[in-house]
Amino acid sequence: NEETLSSGPTVLFRKEDLESLAKDLRNMGCSIETTFNMGNQNFDRYHDIPPYSDYSHLKLKLDQYITTSVGFVVRKRMI
Repeated sequence: NEETLSSGPTVLFRKEDLESLAKDLRNMGCSIETTFNMGNQNFDRYHDIPPYSDYSHLKLKLDQYITTSVGFVVRKRMI
């Protein structure tokens, strides 16, 4: 949650970056649902490494970081 890829063709958001975004959206009157549950199944512990396989993967190693996708549900403030 300290270092990240912050320039170049790919950047990675840290948990603190996403929490800050959620806080800013709430301060604007939006509601937002987040979860940072990384899972505990066998496939949750696997991360693909370069050269990446053709198989499905939830996590990738990019540079020195293990990364995955995240989703948000944001509802705008009703006026």
